[in-house]
Amino acid sequence: MTCCIIEKLKRIQSEKQIKVDECFAVTPVFLINQEGEHFIASGISNGELFQTCYFKVISVNELRKCVVLELLVPCCMKTLCANKVLYRSDSRILIDISFFCGIGEVKIPVYDYLILKPSIKDKFEICFLTNENKTGVLWNNESNFANTATVTLHHKDTKNSSIKIILQTKENIYSLGVNKGESCSITVKDLECLKIESSKRKSKGQIDVQLNHIIKSIKYF
Repeated sequence: MTCCIIEKLKRIQSEKQIKVDECFAVTPVFLINQEGEHFIASGISNGELFQTCYFKVISVNELRKCVVLELLVPCCMKTLCANKVLYRSDSRILIDISFFCGIGEVKIPVYDYLILKPSIKDKFEICFLTNENKTGVLWNNESNFANTATVTLHHKDTKNSSIKIILQTKENIYSLGVNKGESCSITVKDLECLKIESSKRKSKGQIDVQLNHIIKSIKYF
């Protein structure tokens, strides 16, 4: 049985690694001990202890019947990966294959790191009065983080008039217009600036903004 495990580990190690969208096309393996259970190893990731039964084959010493394995971190930090995503780590172990009686392969994607995108919600309103023959800036984004924004324009005047605002994003410019008694909404990505267009008469308006800041960070294991 030891020879069969060694041969399988050698085959897996020799497979060409192809990286696609930060995902390695490697074959995670698990080992079965003499009690018929998964072999579980412990490692430390960012100061946090984790356990795993999934490994990447680093090297095989056929003569000494030992193998160096890289511990793969389950995404849920549980021994058996429920969400079927694994991450590479700096933890490695040297084991004697003669203590094992089985080996298996799993089709679980292996990534270099985890991309975190927490969202910070911000909600505010802007009340304004249009000016004749004058375009004004109502709001500028002072954050460098990516965002999605839902902007709602309300006509708040008793006069029969039109109100129009301009939304400037990182890549496009949009316009939003309403007449007396109307409201209108639009959702855009990476909002940078809100402007109000000049009008023939002064009119009251209100803008409701729901801004979701997306803070992207990378976590290595």
